[in-house]
Amino acid sequence: MIASVILKTSVVRIIEATYPAAIASYVAGFIIFAIGMRKSNNSSERGKVSYRALVNLWPFLLIITLIFLMKLPVDISLLISAILVTIHTRPSKEEVKEGLKFALSFKILAVVIAVTMFTQYVYDSKAALALYEFMLARDIPALPLCFLITFIIGITTAGEYVYTGTAFPLLSEIIGTSSNIKDIFLLMSYTGGYLGVMLSPVHLCLVLTLEYYKARYSGVYKYLVPAVAISLVLTLLLSLGSVA
Repeated sequence: MIASVILKTSVVRIIEATYPAAIASYVAGFIIFAIGMRKSNNSSERGKVSYRALVNLWPFLLIITLIFLMKLPVDISLLISAILVTIHTRPSKEEVKEGLKFALSFKILAVVIAVTMFTQYVYDSKAALALYEFMLARDIPALPLCFLITFIIGITTAGEYVYTGTAFPLLSEIIGTSSNIKDIFLLMSYTGGYLGVMLSPVHLCLVLTLEYYKARYSGVYKYLVPAVAISLVLTLLLSLGSVA
């Protein structure tokens, strides 16, 4: 959503450019999952875990169906999916209250406002154009730069909205805006930030998961690093057609 505001385009257009990264991530996760399941000696347990994993994908498949097949607006599709998930999972009033509290928190609203202001500042100051001209003058390849800038921001801040809100305005001259978006540059910028966040040791989801399961970083990164590497390779392979 933040990326669509910065690049002055629709959420669907962002998805159309970045979907190879999503497919690559799913495939990478499935490969790591399958390898882990093969090591299990209990065939019955393997079947149960596999079934639960497939069943839990239905909300995402529903959103994809509503947006791309039924051509519904993104906000309506997300609302329908949220309602159906709520009916299916039947969360308690306290859980619903906490969810709404997070979604409407001052932090989230402040981020949206701050990103909008920063984006406008970058446009008005022509900072993105200056970066683009600097790269051209020194023959710096744009594609690796798009990946590295967002990756570094992602792995150091562990914030999905941070790398989008800070890097995308500066890279807008390279990525393009509105009807002039270059898919491959948007894809690499998104992939770098996303994979950086996933690898960040201070990512809140990772920290809370380690705390809850009393796990160690070494044990998690044993699976996480290969998954990220596979995701990157698959994304590059899937995006070869976009280069042309």
